[in-house]
Amino acid sequence: MNCLSFSESSCLSLAYSHFMLYILLKLTTQNQIDISMAPKQFSEIAESSPNMPYPSVRLQIQDQYVKDIPVGNKSKIVYWDVVWNFPGSNGTKGYPGNPSKKFKGYLDRMEGTNLKVVVENEEQVELSFTRTWDPSLKGYPVPLTIDKRFVMLRGSSGFYSYAIYEHLAESPAFDLDNTRIALKLRKDKFRYMAIADNRQRFMPLPEDRLPPRGQTLAYPEAVRLINPVEPEFKGEMMNEVQIWPYDFPASVDFPSSDQRGNVCGRLLVHDRYISENSTPGIGSYVGLALPGDVGSWQRECKGYQFWTIANEDGYFSIKNVRTGVYNLFRQYGLWERYAELYPDGDLVYMIGNSDYRKDWFFAQVTRKTNNNTYEGTTWQIKFKLDNVDESATYKLRVALATAHSSELQVRINDPMANPLFTSGVIGKDNTIARHGIHGLYWLFEVKVPGTHVVEGNNTIFLTQPLSTSPFQGIMYDYIRLEGPCPSNSSKNP
Repeated sequence: MNCLSFSESSCLSLAYSHFMLYILLKLTTQNQIDISMAPKQFSEIAESSPNMPYPSVRLQIQDQYVKDIPVGNKSKIVYWDVVWNFPGSNGTKGYPGNPSKKFKGYLDRMEGTNLKVVVENEEQVELSFTRTWDPSLKGYPVPLTIDKRFVMLRGSSGFYSYAIYEHLAESPAFDLDNTRIALKLRKDKFRYMAIADNRQRFMPLPEDRLPPRGQTLAYPEAVRLINPVEPEFKGEMMNEVQIWPYDFPASVDFPSSDQRGNVCGRLLVHDRYISENSTPGIGSYVGLALPGDVGSWQRECKGYQFWTIANEDGYFSIKNVRTGVYNLFRQYGLWERYAELYPDGDLVYMIGNSDYRKDWFFAQVTRKTNNNTYEGTTWQIKFKLDNVDESATYKLRVALATAHSSELQVRINDPMANPLFTSGVIGKDNTIARHGIHGLYWLFEVKVPGTHVVEGNNTIFLTQPLSTSPFQGIMYDYIRLEGPCPSNSSKNP
């Protein structure tokens, strides 16, 4: 099945919110769509079912552009959906008919009940599929008023789609696990995709997933492309990046470029342990998000965020920002081969001798054993202290770029002692399997009594003991041991 889906996943809890998801869909084909054919390409089908006791409007697109793939006795070719659950029950209830299976939530295909032509002229057609939440239908569907939009432009070889989700004050609260739009597209019509400025590529074809062109990895969705079929045309999608934000969406929730602003500046970092002078924040993520506490942008899902990366001099520019009040935030920016790279023991890093570029594995993951089970790992950081103040308290600062179903335990000099610190089970980012480089940021401060360190050689033990899956693990962003201030100590380490 050649399926493409774009999703937003946040485990967001809604009490009241009005928000819009805008997702670009563009078919890279030289064939132009005649917008006069829109009624045939986007048609209305009324139907009902025991689980959906009201007429629905389903989007149908002519077979010239998408595959007609039957699911049961229905054809699912282009659809939005949402996975939701009642507050506090996400992932805790047994799956219907199978109590032992984890239940993420209820799936709602979000079929509309009304079809309206919002814009219709010689240059553009915009259709609106809407559904208003009915409080009499308790338990189904998701308590959102939904407006799905599809836009066709004259001379354009594709269509655009966005959706407006509105949660009214009188609607019940719920947890939104994820929402997405999925398409089953004809491989001879759809070849190229762009998610962001730095994430654009030709789409792998179905045959690329099969041997010898592809090699299946840890799970079915993950396939290494060995010898993919790559088309020769590109170009059209690059034009879309240049003309965003679009001026054609009819929704008042989508401001055009002349209604937006720009933010620019420079990020400098002053770290006296590295330099007395401020240094540019090279490669740092800089973004705008709703006002809040430090790090609040990571869990804030109801407002808009705009991000960029600082250049080699620390300068940054964020364009086309919606009108509003924001805080300015900054974020400093092979698991399967771990047992192969460290066959005789876990990672040992020696301050002053090791090179983090080649001696530090990118994630502390589980170790795969010969019988296809997994075990926890303990990393060691070895360092020397010339002087120690036993009456002082040292501070170990540990910043994590992400964690997934993991626990961080910290010990000093005695790997069998009770840990000085444990994070408890943290993280549901699934970064190792999917996201790749970062997830939810964690910052811990571990107080180390001076009696736990010695003059000469010392070792920090970092243990991740949980080991039921190959995808459990921790990615470290920054680790620093701080000694007592000279004014508070007669000995300076």
